[in-house]
Amino acid sequence: MTPKETVLKYWEAWSDHNFNNLLTLLSPGFVSRSSLSHREATSKHAIALGFKMFDEALPDLKEEIISIMAENNHVACEVVETATFTGAMELPTGVIAPTNRHYKIPVASFFRIDDQGQIIEQRTYLDTASLAQQMGIDLHLFTPGFSENVQQENLVQAFTRCMTTDDVEGILNLFSDDAEWVLMATGETFTGRDKIRELATRSVSARTHTDERGIHPFDVFVNADGTRLCWEYVHTAIVTENWPASKDKPAPGSEFKLPIVLVVEIENNKIAKIREYFDMQTIAEPGVKHHLYS
Repeated sequence: MTPKETVLKYWEAWSDHNFNNLLTLLSPGFVSRSSLSHREATSKHAIALGFKMFDEALPDLKEEIISIMAENNHVACEVVETATFTGAMELPTGVIAPTNRHYKIPVASFFRIDDQGQIIEQRTYLDTASLAQQMGIDLHLFTPGFSENVQQENLVQAFTRCMTTDDVEGILNLFSDDAEWVLMATGETFTGRDKIRELATRSVSARTHTDERGIHPFDVFVNADGTRLCWEYVHTAIVTENWPASKDKPAPGSEFKLPIVLVVEIENNKIAKIREYFDMQTIAEPGVKHHLYS
């Protein structure tokens, strides 16, 4: 599929209200910047939330392509969006009642497509004042909902930054007061920020990162309602004398490479619980019940 064909299918998915087709066209790292988000970067997750909101509030939404041109992996196009505001628009700060008003708005959008034919970036321009006027709503009512989506995305970005830079205090600020971190391989549970700080501090001191070693996430995504985060990564490091295992410690100076996945529960834009999965046999004697921190 060419970049132009990808973008044509993107607008078709919006007009057909086909949620699944839309998501398959967006890469995992997709970023959108639009007039509605005040040029703030929003993610694939935010687009999913916006699609569902508009699908309910604007059931007759259509995108008519006026012009489209492509060069290499870049596509530029003009569309005219039409819809009638007949369903309730649910935002995190409240519900906007439908006005049954019709709107017609010109839109310019620019896309960047990856080698797999997925959209990795979209930049969209439209007149939000005209849109709000035609819909019969206060322009500022748009802002809180999209800001909430950006806030949700910022939690994921902050978590990724803290995990990959060993920022212990930074990551603690992302947790709720009674949050839990559970190591599924050992059954150990750390409850509350103080215990999670202890876990993180001991983990950081147990290894060093040199050259290309470190924490390298390769699959990060959030579910549609923003309550679950999957954070999959590979951790490569050199073992230090401070390795926390109760027995069968790997030799200091040895290297390990450990695939790990974190399943994160999110409540009120705070991390409520993390379940950490990894194969204990990678770093311990097979068949031996093993605790890392107790």
